[in-house]
Amino acid sequence: MTINEFAQKVEKTFISKKLYYDVWYDTNKMCIEIRHGDWKHDHLYAKHLIKELALKHKISYQLDFTEDVTDDSLDDTYSAIHTIRFIKGATP
Repeated sequence: MTINEFAQKVEKTFISKKLYYDVWYDTNKMCIEIRHGDWKHDHLYAKHLIKELALKHKISYQLDFTEDVTDDSLDDTYSAIHTIRFIKGATP
């Protein structure tokens, strides 16, 4: 499965679960923007879904997650861009 195919599966999974995040990707990374999301029910859940899909589809990349907070409201919600880098040759 290519990174583009995997990213499209992630997008479709988000939509099916009514998680309307902006998703974009290129050859070695995928970015997800979550606006004013709860730390647990949005940010953590999105990361969990991606890891779960990676295991299900047995992708042959290690996933490296980073988060860039773009708006912090100092409560349980914040906005961030999550970047998932696909490291080739590593085992998941």
